[in-house]
Amino acid sequence: MIPTINSISIHNLLPKVFAGEENSVQIQESDIWLKENTFEKGKRYLISAPSGAGKSSFCSYIACTRRDYIGKITYNDTDIATFKMNDICNIRTKAISYMTQNISLFPELTIMENIILKNRLTGFKSESEIRNMMEVLGIVQFSSRLAAHCSIGQQQRAQIITVLCQPFEFLIMDEPVSHLDEDNNTTAAKLISEELDRQGAGLITTSVGNPLNITNAIHLNL
Repeated sequence: MIPTINSISIHNLLPKVFAGEENSVQIQESDIWLKENTFEKGKRYLISAPSGAGKSSFCSYIACTRRDYIGKITYNDTDIATFKMNDICNIRTKAISYMTQNISLFPELTIMENIILKNRLTGFKSESEIRNMMEVLGIVQFSSRLAAHCSIGQQQRAQIITVLCQPFEFLIMDEPVSHLDEDNNTTAAKLISEELDRQGAGLITTSVGNPLNITNAIHLNL
């Protein structure tokens, strides 16, 4: 049984692939690597990073999908390296929602089928709530179109909806609006903010150049 996750802490964290580069300028100036840091539930964090700095690795580490790192990550005071597979499955369906940088929709399914597939696992949103989110993000008219036949921006908006179709205490998003223009970015940020407020959740999002237009975010550099 995984308790409520009130905080995610990193302790001298570093990707194993960066071992031997501890004294490099990039590592030394990072707010993340080889530092002590705590991300609190209910707060919003924007992590800016140059390409190749390890932002996708960082997201996958704190989302419990990879363990090729040095140091320690804790949920509350528990080292996530001690979690069993069943613990991680429970975390990923009830406490942590994770949007990867790469589009993870099934190309042979429609946009709606992709979203419904995720929601069937959680039963978290009603069909009317899903359609409302699609209308807000301007993709409801593409609901019956195969994901493979949609633009990357349309797919990215659909992927945002899928990660909102579950309960979570932290929402982790790796470059969530990299393919969206400013207007769609603002609309997506508002939808995400409303869900964060509704669930009282924390947000950790990364960006190389097009950050999520989220308000009241704590800015860190990777």
